Amino acid sequence: MKKKYCIWLSVFVMILTACHADINVDSPVPKYTVNFSLNIMVEAPSLNTQGGIYTVTKPIKYGQYIGYSGLLIVHGFDDKFYCYDLCCPTECKRDIMIEPNIDGTAKCKKCGTMFDTGFGSGMPQNGSSQYRLRKYKVIVSGYNITVQN
Repeated sequence: MKKKYCIWLSVFVMILTACHADINVDSPVPKYTVNFSLNIMVEAPSLNTQGGIYTVTKPIKYGQYIGYSGLLIVHGFDDKFYCYDLCCPTECKRDIMIEPNIDGTAKCKKCGTMFDTGFGSGMPQNGSSQYRLRKYKVIVSGYNITVQN
């Protein structure tokens, strides 16, 4: 009985590790400073509902930093907030950015990769990318959101 259990456990672990073996956890997008804050009610009302998205390509206040290509802030389907760099990790060029969709995904027009954004993984769902999106920490306090790295 113990031998069967060990064999099944080994097979299960191998299957789990093989599922995303080709996906690298670290994004090759350069690590630029991120320090951005906004009030959802005033500056980004689209983030009031789950599935809401807000993109930032320029700082809106002095002293704010928006990463390498800009920010994609998402009110996830699990009612949590997520933020990603807009730079496609496959192309890794500042001017080649992902474009968000309301279905919780974002697509790179150049390489065609579709990434998950609505559930917080940033993982490629299909396409040529072997990298996930660069993700930033989101702090929520009432209606205020702060994004940092």
